Amino acid sequence: MKSLEEISRLELVENWEEAIDNLEERLVHFPMEKETILRLMFLYWYLIIEHGPIKHNLNLNELETKMKALFERTKSYFSSDAEYLWIMGYMIRFYERDSGDWYEPIFPNLFGEELMKKAKGLSSEYPLKTLENRGYMGKYFQDMIYEI
Repeated sequence: MKSLEEISRLELVENWEEAIDNLEERLVHFPMEKETILRLMFLYWYLIIEHGPIKHNLNLNELETKMKALFERTKSYFSSDAEYLWIMGYMIRFYERDSGDWYEPIFPNLFGEELMKKAKGLSSEYPLKTLENRGYMGKYFQDMIYEI
């Protein structure tokens, strides 16, 4: 099993399939490891929303199903974790704003905004603790930091 640092390197060279396979393997061994969950959820989300410009051979419907199932399995456990809530809220909010009812079967309208507000209420600091050594998720949010 690869370390998170090794998986980061796979992500940063855009070896999406191998990065996801390795994160999914880690999830079997560490089912509630927050960093593995966040990075796996992020990759599912990112590859779905960027499916045009990013080249991969992954099934988008399967990624969507896995993402929804992982969120459902972990949301209660991390219900008071500001970082988890903020990242999930950001991703869900993006879909609500840009894709209408993409999440309608699972999430009520404006659910992403509610998660982000809850995260901000739990922590007076910026919810993302650090962006270094966090694979493509870290790179994405580092690039977006001034827009968020």
